[in-house]
Amino acid sequence: MMASTSETGHAKNIANFSELVTRTNAFGAAYNPAKTALQQAQLETQLQAAQSGLTALATAKAIYADMVDKREAIYGPLPKLITRTLNLFRSSVSNKAQIDTAQHLADLMRGFMSKKPAAKSPDPADPTAKSISTSRQSYDSIYENMEQFIEVLAANPAYAPNEAEFSVNSLRALLAEMKAINDSADTIETVLDGARGLRNTQLYANESGLVDTALAVKQYVKGVFTKENVQCKAISKLAFKRVQ
Repeated sequence: MMASTSETGHAKNIANFSELVTRTNAFGAAYNPAKTALQQAQLETQLQAAQSGLTALATAKAIYADMVDKREAIYGPLPKLITRTLNLFRSSVSNKAQIDTAQHLADLMRGFMSKKPAAKSPDPADPTAKSISTSRQSYDSIYENMEQFIEVLAANPAYAPNEAEFSVNSLRALLAEMKAINDSADTIETVLDGARGLRNTQLYANESGLVDTALAVKQYVKGVFTKENVQCKAISKLAFKRVQ
């Protein structure tokens, strides 16, 4: 999957800052700003922190993507399984109220899944980010409806299919897998949100963020060195943008 413009923009800001730090170092003792945040050692520390933050976010995204695949492997086959189970239930019992309840719960689950819950969180500056909260609510709703669906089946002793995959015990085992992957998703999404928030703070916090630091360095260099200076020329061309 290709990286989005926003993803590229975050990485580009860090790459340009890395070049900025290299070029300020090339000035030697002539680069001597009074402001501590602009001094060479501080720039190198800020660069290392931003690079580590971006790596941590990439790792969190990879773990999240793996979780999405695992959750799809569990939830993806559910619509067909629910339909077949409902047909077996209808063929086995005569209690219309129970059949109607099972039908209603099945319709709710199949309705949610036909809409394909979004797997990512709302962040216009991040492609992994398309509605994690909505996704969480949808999968939790499917789980809750599945739990009730199984209890309706279990409440009628006439439902005792010979096919193991449709048995109450098998369905409860599946329910446990659904709960486990939902819990795992909650944990991973929290880590991902934290990593994304740290990235945004490191790069875009007012005054202390990497972008504002870079712009301040450019102003300092412009004031101290002539525009004919090779390093000054190169630094003036480095672009830093607020992507979030």
